[in-house]
Amino acid sequence: MVPPAIWGVLDKLAYGLNLTVGCRENRPRIDAAAARRAAADLRPHVVADAVETDYDAACPVLNLPPVDASFYRPVESDVPALILTGAYDTFTAPARAEAMGRSLRRATLMSFRGIGHDVLGVSPCGRSAAARFVETLTTGDAGACVERLLPPTFATRLPAP
Repeated sequence: MVPPAIWGVLDKLAYGLNLTVGCRENRPRIDAAAARRAAADLRPHVVADAVETDYDAACPVLNLPPVDASFYRPVESDVPALILTGAYDTFTAPARAEAMGRSLRRATLMSFRGIGHDVLGVSPCGRSAAARFVETLTTGDAGACVERLLPPTFATRLPAP
């Protein structure tokens, strides 16, 4: 179900770095057994027995201290910031992006209809707005495009054999 272009990117990710960061930042706050129990209801889409297993193996070996509790506090700033999210963003969901914007007092939030996490990768409109923001600290009329994309269509019936 994942396009080959995405697999190409995933194949090149530094998985060791991912595990290192995850073991310090995420794993201390995750109950892996509870995550597996919750995932059991998601079969066949999620294999519950595989949830968190990479971290089960890596974290004890890496033996890294967890990050300081202050790491989890929201950053507060008056520096201009641009926050991009998509309506289908599972990494920086619109609600989380909005929460982030509350502590970044000069933030501009753009939530794109019909897009997931990779706004810059899939939206020329998003790239234009981001470039304009970098140059002028405003998206100007480039930000008017967030509603242009239509939501994706989903098959609700399997094709006849």
